[in-house]
Amino acid sequence: VAEAYYDYSLTVDSTSSNKGIYLTSGLSRINNYTLNSLYKLANDGVNNTMSARLTSTAKGTDADTGTTVTAGFDFDATLGALTISNAANNYRGKTLVSGGTVQYGDSNAFGKSNLVELAAGTVVDVNGYTQTGANAVGGLILGNGASLLLKGGKYEVTGAVNSTGAIHLGLNGELTLSGGGSITGTGTLIGSGSIKLNGAPGTTLTISGANTGLTAAITIDADNTASLDNFKVLGTGNISQSGLHI
Repeated sequence: VAEAYYDYSLTVDSTSSNKGIYLTSGLSRINNYTLNSLYKLANDGVNNTMSARLTSTAKGTDADTGTTVTAGFDFDATLGALTISNAANNYRGKTLVSGGTVQYGDSNAFGKSNLVELAAGTVVDVNGYTQTGANAVGGLILGNGASLLLKGGKYEVTGAVNSTGAIHLGLNGELTLSGGGSITGTGTLIGSGSIKLNGAPGTTLTISGANTGLTAAITIDADNTASLDNFKVLGTGNISQSGLHI
């Protein structure tokens, strides 16, 4: 269960025959306050942009100072692409993309998600924006045929990755992986830019399948391991190791 908030704003019409200043209201925030739940937001074929702030605090509390709740959102773009466009999103539960293409309209669109999951065949288009630092996602799951398109954006995952889909860096995209996990399949890492493995000592990322379309620079921090099943896994970019081991 979630709650909706509406705010008033002034709009100026200087072009039509009804010129003037008008008071309008609009959806400003959706707060999912139900622990461990997902609130579904869908493109209904008419409304394709969600610009309201998405939060997860206790019922009736402030978006920034209220008690946080682990609750998230299910984005369903089956009927058409859905754009999420509020950089102040700060919900702390799971993000599920259950259908179609979901596009970032601003940085940090997925809040402070503890897990981002793309169902089979779905697409997340980061559109050159960022999801890093305090808004880094806690874990990442890509189902078969799913795609994460950075398009030159920056994405950081602090937990485990479990991917049988594809991650496209685009031109000069930056992907930071700190929690290990596995990336499986031919052509599942594509593009230029950089990939950094910077987990705690002993963290292992297992990658299998040739990635001949990957030209990104790869950095592997001290005591991190990239476990590879063939020499084409990390593409043709430069590989820098400050410690262990390929």
